[in-house]
Amino acid sequence: MTHPASRAASTPPAGQAPAGQSPAAPPSASSAPATGPSSPGKVVAAAFIGTALEWYDFFLFGTTAAIVFAPLFFPVNDPVASTVSAFLSFSAAFIARPVGALIFGHVGDKYGRRGALVATVMIMGPPPRSWGCCPPTRQRASWLPFC
Repeated sequence: MTHPASRAASTPPAGQAPAGQSPAAPPSASSAPATGPSSPGKVVAAAFIGTALEWYDFFLFGTTAAIVFAPLFFPVNDPVASTVSAFLSFSAAFIARPVGALIFGHVGDKYGRRGALVATVMIMGPPPRSWGCCPPTRQRASWLPFC
């Protein structure tokens, strides 16, 4: 008969394989394929769709700035000044884009890309709604130049 202390010395601690044997692989690692980064085709397709939607948005905003925003939200007594003012508001997107890329690129790397994406979408939502609530130039008081 074996003494209990000698059996305890020969059995390994929980989670370790006995001496001379390799540890068994977890069942999930051997049965499921390894998940790595997305395939290059999916990445290219997603980047293409995202870029196309972004530039379509810029195209729509630029067209709307020239046709609708200039006479509606800026003084109409000088059509050139109102159009230039509308395009200056449009140019803010081109200035904010690289600044946002620097800030949210860092945030995405440090805290996770999903959280950075959700934050940017949540930040981009309120300004268009507030622009929609602004009254046209003809209905605003002269002392209220900005909404």
